[in-house]
Amino acid sequence: MKKIILTLFCLLVLAKTHAQTNNNSLLWEISGNGLKSSSYLFGTYHLVGKNLVDSLPEIRTRFNTCDAVVGEIVMDSTMVMKLMPYMMAPDSATLDKVFTPAEYLQIDSCIKQIIHVDAKAFNRFKPSAVATMIATLSAPNVISPTNPAVDMYLQQEGKRRNEKIIGLETMQQQAEMLLNAPMPEQKKQLLATVKKKDRLRTEAVKMFEIYRHQDLAGLAKMLDKNDELTPDQTEKLLKNRNLNWMTQLPEIMGQQPTFIAVGAGHLVGQYGLINQLKLKGYKVTPVKI
Repeated sequence: MKKIILTLFCLLVLAKTHAQTNNNSLLWEISGNGLKSSSYLFGTYHLVGKNLVDSLPEIRTRFNTCDAVVGEIVMDSTMVMKLMPYMMAPDSATLDKVFTPAEYLQIDSCIKQIIHVDAKAFNRFKPSAVATMIATLSAPNVISPTNPAVDMYLQQEGKRRNEKIIGLETMQQQAEMLLNAPMPEQKKQLLATVKKKDRLRTEAVKMFEIYRHQDLAGLAKMLDKNDELTPDQTEKLLKNRNLNWMTQLPEIMGQQPTFIAVGAGHLVGQYGLINQLKLKGYKVTPVKI
């Protein structure tokens, strides 16, 4: 059970955005600006399985033209072990010590409802880790042993073909960013997640449907209404990451045609990869899939 939850956590997308895009597609061709061959940018939903690729054959067609696969992180069998230390709280900051008895009961009730175990099973986990697990397990999830997550699957296919697999971040960098907020912020995050637990599923299903229909403008609009994160947090989770990725992608694409698969929320907005690539001089064109 714990391994399944941790694996799902590794696949969570937390991207936020504040702008819309007019051309709706999950797959974009990147050309021009000195590129010898086109690269591709694909927006993923991290709990969707490889059957998405099977149902939209144009994705595989374009994927097959590339010699490298880029993801947010490199995914392999060591992810869970690398992540575990960042998820665990010190002895002085277990759930029963940082929350009041009344708050702990609320958390316990939510965990029982969503994860179907007692809160004591996660007592040594950081509040931010527990909040993320609850949110992840409230979302539509179509992955399985025979239908692996699309991000993982694309990297596995790249490895099978002896292609380069490149991570724009390390697991450690993501964990530091997502799990090491000051404890008051983590407490607030978990209590807010527990309070809105009944809305989590509804919102997650709506977002999944928007994604399934490749409605990037709808995704941007929905995320724009999300007030969970402060502007500083949004900048840290989206803007800064996208700009950092843009310092890496031109060189990578210049070396070989590349298939870039990152959370769809990273594609849109002023600081989204579509706009940032255009600002760098690339031609970025939606691919009908």
